[in-house]
Amino acid sequence: MEDEVVSKYAFSQLEECANSSSHDLRTLCPKKMTINMTGFMENQTTTFMTELWELLLSAQKEPSGIPQQLIREKLDEKQRKMVEIEKAQEKLQKIRDFNQDPVSKFSAPPLQYERL
Repeated sequence: MEDEVVSKYAFSQLEECANSSSHDLRTLCPKKMTINMTGFMENQTTTFMTELWELLLSAQKEPSGIPQQLIREKLDEKQRKMVEIEKAQEKLQKIRDFNQDPVSKFSAPPLQYERL
């Protein structure tokens, strides 16, 4: 819940700047935003603002407006999920194979006796 409040507050500051008709407000001041966020984030404010600024700068460079880092993270997440799906499918296939012929999976080879 607290993370949601902080993210909404940060977003509202960015929106306020973007939607302002005043020239002074259209230029976002990172120092002012950092000061405003410190009340919520305390010691983590500098790290948060550094990461936010890097994402904003990256987003400006991309034609889609989406930071390259977020695109990479989403692709990595998709790849991890694909691996999980493949592993689950392999397990499911093993279960199906077992259910088709459970006796042969545990049957021992025939015993061979020597004549005395």
